[in-house]
Amino acid sequence: MPTLKTAHTAAGRTPGKEETHERADVLDELAKLSATRARGGITDEEYRRAKNMVLSGHGPEEPTGPNARTPGL
Repeated sequence: MPTLKTAHTAAGRTPGKEETHERADVLDELAKLSATRARGGITDEEYRRAKNMVLSGHGPEEPTGPNARTPGL
């Protein structure tokens, strides 16, 4: 599976400063999600859905399981 850098290079261009920053944000978000899953904060299913949202550019979903936050609290 190509990395993000490889995908850009394969397209014949070098990523710009903004793309590099966005890639770092995605990697940071994935690392946070992984850590949250590892400590039992979200289920494997919640992790999968959130990871797909991050990779599609829509950000993570809010947890829906027993660890979900109640809005306004």
